Amino acid sequence: EHRAKEEAKAERKAAEAMEEALSKPMAEWSGPTACHWLQHHAGIKKSARREQMVQHWKDEEQDGKGLLKLTEDMLKDTGVHFTPLAASELLEAIQEWAGGRPTEAAQSQPGGG
Repeated sequence: EHRAKEEAKAERKAAEAMEEALSKPMAEWSGPTACHWLQHHAGIKKSARREQMVQHWKDEEQDGKGLLKLTEDMLKDTGVHFTPLAASELLEAIQEWAGGRPTEAAQSQPGGG
């Protein structure tokens, strides 16, 4: 029971830290913060959907068009107000994320071996 309390406390602390990170201007968000926001606020909860969106971003990127627009549209859908700078910053975070760099979410998956 004590451990459960500790875990709840740690979870609350992590949630508070994330809240604080999310309260900063988008331009100051880190990749993991942006990923967290995308997963929790943009409705990208299922990995299949996430992979689909990442693939979509990659396809758009290869076409050399619409990636920023896609991000802006996605942000609009979630009702978040942003500046073009913030959108491009978030876009960078998305690209980093799409590139498969480790984030908190990736670390929680068991490693194959």
